[in-house]
Order: sequence, then structure tokens, then C-alpha cells
Amino acid sequence: MLALTAGLLIVAACWRTSRLHEPSHLWAAATTIVLALVMTEAVPKLWRLLPTPGALAIVIASSAAAVFACVPETSDQMGDLALVIMVGFVLEVFRRRQLPVWWHLGTGGLVLWSGVYGAYGRQSALIGAFFAQWPVLIVPLVLLVRPRMGRAREALRWLIAAFGAVAAILVARTGALQPTATPALTSVAVWGAASLIAALIAALAGSRSIAV
Repeated sequence: MLALTAGLLIVAACWRTSRLHEPSHLWAAATTIVLALVMTEAVPKLWRLLPTPGALAIVIASSAAAVFACVPETSDQMGDLALVIMVGFVLEVFRRRQLPVWWHLGTGGLVLWSGVYGAYGRQSALIGAFFAQWPVLIVPLVLLVRPRMGRAREALRWLIAAFGAVAAILVARTGALQPTATPALTSVAVWGAASLIAALIAALAGSRSIAV
């Protein structure tokens, strides 16, 4: 219920700025709500899978970097968002323990909002902003396919998150910068598939010796 409320609040906040009220942009409103729901499941899993203090903050920061790299409006929100993520990272590193999962859910939600808001209705930028969440989602997704990965070294999950971050940045700097949606969708298909295949190969190789 909280995730649904968060998704609806993001849609309401960007209703006019990103033209979500227009029929051609209703898909983006629906995707925002679905992503909010999915991230509510993914972030707590990633919080457990990357227990090193500061690790999850870095993953979320990579999503924010992908948003910054593709949306046309960055001056109103990205500076404050970067500060929030940095504060969380510094607190975790100096306290040597993770902040509560709700903190990371909140920062992840702010990243999603920043992308939808900053896209200003450009279809390709919206696609890039949605795919910017891939670094957060890819590790829990691979875990569904390869549960043993959860018992492998944390470095393996770092590597998989890095595949997602690289893919998100590549999409942000290629198709998501184009004036139409088709190049962005093509870029998501190419780099999303490539990163997922690389992640699955790494998960299979890295967790092969772990007993069931």
C-alpha cells in the first residue's frame, strides 16, 4: 500500500511537468507506479545482499547518475538528490553499519521521481529514467534465477550491480538522448539484454561450487 501511494505521489508531482495527463504519456504514469511497487520489493532484497556499509548507496547513486545523464532538467532536483545520497553514504561508512532499509527505499523513490520529473515529457528521457533503476533491480532479478548467488561472495553481487550500472549509463548517453522513443527502446533492448546475460554468466560461474 505504501509503495502504491509513493508511485501515485510521484505521478501526481510530475503530472503537468512531464505531461503525464496526456494520452501519449499515460504509459509513463503506469510504468512509474509499477516501478515503485517493484522497487519496494527489490530494495530490501538488495539491502540484505549488499550488507557492506555504503554499498547500496553507491548502487542508488549509479541510478541517479544515469538519470542525470539523460534527462533534460537537472538543475531543480539533482543537486539536492546527490546531497541526500552522499549523506547516507557517509553516515554508513563512518558508523560502519547500514542505515535502515526505509532510508534506501526513500532515496530510491527520490531517484525515480527525479527522472520522471526531469524528463519534462520527452519520451526517450522517460525511458532512460525508468531504465536508470536497472542497477537496483538486476541483482534481485538474477537471484530469482540463481538463488545460490545469495550465498556467494558479496563481490559477485557487486559485479552484477556494476553490469546494471554500466548498461543504465550507456542507455542514458545513447538512445535516451534522442528526440524520439524508438532509439531509446532499442538501446534498452540491447544493453539490458547484454547486461543480464553477463550477469547470469557471472552468477552461474561465481556460485557453481556452493552446495544447494
